[in-house]
Amino acid sequence: MFGELPKLFDRDFAIGYFLPSAGFAAATYFLVVHFNLSSALFEFSKESFLKDLASFGLVSLLGAIILLVANRSLIRFLEGYWAFDLGRFFNLFEVRRYEKLIEKEEQSDIERQKYGSDSFPQDLRNRRDEIKESKAERFPDSKHLILPTSFGNSFRAFEVYSRVMYGIDAIPGWYRLLAVIPADYRNLIGAARSKVDFWVNVCFVSSLVAAEYLITIFFLRPISYQTVFNTETLIWVPAAALAFSYTAFRFAANAARTWGNWVKAAFDVYLPELRKKLEFGLPKDNERAREMWENFSRAVIYRHAEFMPEKTAKASDAKTDSLKDFPAALERNIEHLLVFKTALELLKSDYQAKRDDADNK
Repeated sequence: MFGELPKLFDRDFAIGYFLPSAGFAAATYFLVVHFNLSSALFEFSKESFLKDLASFGLVSLLGAIILLVANRSLIRFLEGYWAFDLGRFFNLFEVRRYEKLIEKEEQSDIERQKYGSDSFPQDLRNRRDEIKESKAERFPDSKHLILPTSFGNSFRAFEVYSRVMYGIDAIPGWYRLLAVIPADYRNLIGAARSKVDFWVNVCFVSSLVAAEYLITIFFLRPISYQTVFNTETLIWVPAAALAFSYTAFRFAANAARTWGNWVKAAFDVYLPELRKKLEFGLPKDNERAREMWENFSRAVIYRHAEFMPEKTAKASDAKTDSLKDFPAALERNIEHLLVFKTALELLKSDYQAKRDDADNK
């Protein structure tokens, strides 16, 4: 959700999609050659190396485009949005992790009250800060929002940030916030997002490699029980692929938290600019600002025009901006007047010199 589709052939596309696709193509080719299936496809040779390399690149590019198209579905699957609402029944482990973290936080609060804020030991203070930071980065603000995977909860943690802090729902808010975020900052967000895409795709293609191996040994090149641990069977391939898939999943969760920090910072910095762009009035306090963004979210999500805040800020903001710019504009005008005065004095002296020359003649 929080990002734009990367342009083909740019850096983010190469990192997030092309590299995992090329790795999958290379692993597939290795299995094809090892199990003597190359006659059905192709095999690299010295005579046609450049042609084969170009074919490999095109296959990798096609796979990268497929990964790009499937990106949202892959991310939602890793988050825990599964068919038949199964995620709701398999989030017990993550709920238990959340409850343990709450217990640690409550125990830390009791310790702080016991010592007092001034005499609270530094090691306990650091531990308390780590617990609260972990809760904010790894879980949403309510237990009923917890998803069945750590990756999904890392997403949820920063998706609820804008609602908790400002009252604006993240989904409609983000699409509109992109209209006021500068291109340079959007590039930074895109670079962080590309790392998430990379690890998500590595997780997926590693699982595909394990599936390819199992299909090969069971259907295309069946093996017997006696030869299952033979070195030529490559029994380590599916184990390594699944281990790599799990490692990539863990890295994806960490990358999601880093990307989430960029998204949260975007709301902190550019939400006032969005208010001006929408021409909403400047709220008098934080409570009214939250009410404004809550009404805005309700209006755009449910298409209820009666909740949309009034657009009254255009004239007042223009007046405020003009007052802010007045000192700089005055300084520029003074500089222009000084330059004009200097030019007049030069013209005057030049005219006087020419007139004196004419009188002397």
